[in-house]
Amino acid sequence: MRRFGVKSKLLNRANAAFRLFGEREQVANVIENIEKGVAFRGTNLWILIAAIFIASLGLNMNSTAVIIGQCSFLL
Repeated sequence: MRRFGVKSKLLNRANAAFRLFGEREQVANVIENIEKGVAFRGTNLWILIAAIFIASLGLNMNSTAVIIGQCSFLL
């Protein structure tokens, strides 16, 4: 019985430490901020298209290296 009490306390502490919904933003505010700060024109659009193309190639080939390379391409 004693072990269950310790396990329960640890789970409660972990749950309190990693509670995600306490600081949740309103969905409407998030969408508004994204639309306000993102420009899908010019160079941004071409980089996005290239990244999608490279990632889809990696997924079709089942190649982890291509997907990781694509992630570093965006940085």
